[in-house]
Amino acid sequence: MDTQEEYSCSCGHLNTKFNEGKTCPKCGTEVAFRGMTIDKNGWIDLSLSKYDENGIVVEEGNGFHVIEYVAYSQLEKVIGRESLRNIIHTKNTITITGELDTTEIDEIRNENEKQKYWFIGLEEFYKKYDEVLNYYYELSGSKNKRLYDFLKSRDEVFTDKIPVISIILRPAMRTADGLKLDPINIMYQNILKNIKVLKDINTIEIIRNATIEIIQAEYFQLSEEIMENVKSKFGIIRNQICGTRVNFSARNIISPAKAGIKIDEMVLPYLTFLELYRFEIINILKTTEGITLKAAEREWYNATLGMDEKVYKIMKKMVKDNEIGVLLNRKRLRPNKVIY
Repeated sequence: MDTQEEYSCSCGHLNTKFNEGKTCPKCGTEVAFRGMTIDKNGWIDLSLSKYDENGIVVEEGNGFHVIEYVAYSQLEKVIGRESLRNIIHTKNTITITGELDTTEIDEIRNENEKQKYWFIGLEEFYKKYDEVLNYYYELSGSKNKRLYDFLKSRDEVFTDKIPVISIILRPAMRTADGLKLDPINIMYQNILKNIKVLKDINTIEIIRNATIEIIQAEYFQLSEEIMENVKSKFGIIRNQICGTRVNFSARNIISPAKAGIKIDEMVLPYLTFLELYRFEIINILKTTEGITLKAAEREWYNATLGMDEKVYKIMKKMVKDNEIGVLLNRKRLRPNKVIY
């Protein structure tokens, strides 16, 4: 994983703008602007393998798999919500000797044909996946061949990698009471704690199965939290947009344009353009008129109070000379070229 610093070398040993241009003695790369991106990520390896410093597996681990977040909802359509939940659930009834009470489990399985594979646990479900899927697909009488074709690939349904998103999307804050972690960080910590239990070779089977089930639930909770963070109006991506240079967003009623405008072209209202390209307009006013930044900002502000012909001409020239684009907050999410 590369560093998250704005100015850094590849390994992160040297960072900040103060070191810009210096060569890192560790990785040999130059300290340069890298930007605060959200596409840097890693993963928690559920294979429990051991790696060397170069990322090469030196010892295969006795790992496990969990069901992918999206695939789970599709499996419910074929297997059924109750059956799927009970298939991956580990029955915790034990005998007086501490062994799993298989007699009670067998009785439950024989009660109904839908309960044939209940309580086999995630590991056994992974091993018998084709058998279980085919059984419930035929039992359901489903005609959705497309869904079945997607689900029959075990690699599309299970994973032994839990993604770890960028720290930008799971910030931590130091307060007077100590380090305050984002809920996502806490979920990652809980997953790692349970994985530590599985690394103990003395962990008995019933505890191992129950722990894997807990990790599956934590992975789902984590996925939902991430989805909520990025999709909602108050999500961190929206907040980041509204807290930086592109915070100059505007709200408009979208209406059909006049004839002759292409699907990726749009007409932008005066005040909207003024807000979206605030810095560019102020910079042009400062440069062309030879005035101070403060005076240029004042001119921009006055233009927001009423139609300003001088500023309007600047806008028209910007559209004519440059590829002015606007991103609409809609499902299509394609940049639209401003033509007027």
